[in-house]
Amino acid sequence: MFRERRIMSVATPGHLQKFKLLCEELSSMLEQEGWSVRPYSQDTLPYFQQLNESEQAQATDLMNQYLEICRSVHRQGRRIKDMSFLVKTALDYYGYKISQEGMEQLVNKEGRIVEFYSHKHTQFFRSFNFFEFCSYTIEDIFCRSWPHLYSRAEEVTMRILEQANYVLSGRLNQPVIITEVHKIQERVSLERLQMYMTRLYLEPLIKDGKVEGLIAIEDCVWDLADFTI
Repeated sequence: MFRERRIMSVATPGHLQKFKLLCEELSSMLEQEGWSVRPYSQDTLPYFQQLNESEQAQATDLMNQYLEICRSVHRQGRRIKDMSFLVKTALDYYGYKISQEGMEQLVNKEGRIVEFYSHKHTQFFRSFNFFEFCSYTIEDIFCRSWPHLYSRAEEVTMRILEQANYVLSGRLNQPVIITEVHKIQERVSLERLQMYMTRLYLEPLIKDGKVEGLIAIEDCVWDLADFTI
């Protein structure tokens, strides 16, 4: 099991308070959409404080960007729970382009989750229904890495990473579709929720003709009994 062995840094009161308020704002938005997600588990935000100053600034910036996308959806009179509209708003916000085939994947289908990843495989955007399959706090999601939070068969992870790196390299001229059904489980939550990913669609996020990251479109179910081809 991965263990986080990081020395506690000292967050400035301003940074800590700002990130805390942003977590609370996002938690409130999620509640309005019907999902109960805790902003943090402790007022001291221990995982935020484990980040160095640069990482704290980045986490706060990413939270700001995410909330601005959500606010934009509200300003247009739409619901953030509308996955298709939220993702298209995020694409416009960042100035990203995806293929027509990718756009056709953005349908409000139960269990379909969309995420954006950087070249460093850091998730920086996720559709709101991501939180439906998650029992972690908002602080956890924005301040802790995926391998610390989730487990998946190592051989599956390596195959997905290999395909993701091809996408990020810009050498592929078509999307990657992975249909290997596999289990993903929370490592360190109290609930230890587990789900099954039944399909994964990957393609690059293009900006000004360059690959700036990748979009992952996933189909997930709680129980394989709910999965039909």
